[in-house]
Amino acid sequence: MVNKINKIEKRKFYIYPTITNNNIIINFPEDEKEHEIYIYDQFGFLQLHKNIKGSIYALDVTTLNSGIYFLKINDNLNGQLTIKKFIKM
Repeated sequence: MVNKINKIEKRKFYIYPTITNNNIIINFPEDEKEHEIYIYDQFGFLQLHKNIKGSIYALDVTTLNSGIYFLKINDNLNGQLTIKKFIKM
């Protein structure tokens, strides 16, 4: 059971700031390198799709209109899907 908990903790990622005008920083654990990022607006329309690599990535959101967005990240290594919310000012 301890091994499963450790694996789950390693898959965590963080986005900051959650309220922004320019960029969102996505911070992944070092052992995860390939991810697909989707950004949906508050109405569920896809606004951006990117494939990224690396443990820290700066995502430019300057082209998005002001509003609430959902960042969906698909981990290509294990198929895990995670959604986080941010606000574009």
